[in-house]
Amino acid sequence: FAPLGSGDKAAIEQQGKAINAAGGVLGRDLEVTIKDDKTDVPQSVTEYNQLAADKSYTAILSSSNVSASTAIGPSAESNKIPTIALGPVSDFKDGKNKYAFTCVAIPELYGQAMVDYMQAQGYKSIAVAYTDKDPYGTNGNAATVAAAKAAGIDVVVDEPIDVAATDFTPAITKVKAAKPDAFLVWVAGPASVIITKQFAGSGIPLLMTGAEAS
Repeated sequence: FAPLGSGDKAAIEQQGKAINAAGGVLGRDLEVTIKDDKTDVPQSVTEYNQLAADKSYTAILSSSNVSASTAIGPSAESNKIPTIALGPVSDFKDGKNKYAFTCVAIPELYGQAMVDYMQAQGYKSIAVAYTDKDPYGTNGNAATVAAAKAAGIDVVVDEPIDVAATDFTPAITKVKAAKPDAFLVWVAGPASVIITKQFAGSGIPLLMTGAEAS
């Protein structure tokens, strides 16, 4: 997820400079430490725990990788350090964890918004492909399917895919054969680019979520 992380890094550095130029926080400069978790959940948890154990830090921004940010929830609570996930973590939505928050729309909101859009476009049927190895994809897919059912939109294909793959022809073939009014993809990272290229020319609208930030 380097395209997401590099964007997060640039934004944090830019905002840190802006805050300090405006007088800092309570008259003190804001100091920022950035760690690279390499889109690896165990490494992300390790990096987080090392930062949380250092009491000189006032708050932590956790990974844009939803699995990684979900995994550090217990550590945020036990260390009592305010943590804001840069990814849409559904587990942080209800306030049960008093120290963990998310700063972007959670998958359930994306799912409902996408279905609202498709309904406004007059779509009667959709196909969905999603990652089943990450809460972003599983929660988003479940929310989409439920919202589509409530809206009277048929989900003609609901296909889990491996985001580490380099060829999505089998899933794309199923989608083309079903001839839906639209194809919605719940993934992040390079897979979305590959799918876009392989699906080009299908004549079916291709829809993606906010995870396709690159």
